[in-house]
Amino acid sequence: MSAASGKQSSSAMRRYQQRFWPLMAGYAVLVFGVAFMVKHAPPPAPWLYLAAVLPALPLLGVIAVIGLYVHEEADEFRRATYVQAMLWSLGVVLAFTTVWGFLELLANAPHLELWWIFPIYCVGQDVAHHLVRRWYR
Repeated sequence: MSAASGKQSSSAMRRYQQRFWPLMAGYAVLVFGVAFMVKHAPPPAPWLYLAAVLPALPLLGVIAVIGLYVHEEADEFRRATYVQAMLWSLGVVLAFTTVWGFLELLANAPHLELWWIFPIYCVGQDVAHHLVRRWYR
């Protein structure tokens, strides 16, 4: 059930979930598998580059799944709140990475690895989605 409306989730959201979770499972397997391989039996340089890219592929799929959800969601309110949450999260990521970049440059803050940006966006999007839906209660 949707917390915002009290209604069952849409068929578009169910398809989103059916697409999203297998990709995230694949991501987890690839992250741990590639990390284990690189630590214990690193391949030669050209293969190492390929191995390093593998965990990102399911995340590219997640981006496509998000786009499909926005395209397939027939309920204009659900689509609008999801897109608003995406925009808020994008703003959070842009603000956070800009501030952190200046902290790294000018205050010797520890380096933020780029792979953190997508998880930060996802957490921000989830939090923003809950907040945006509350605004319309």
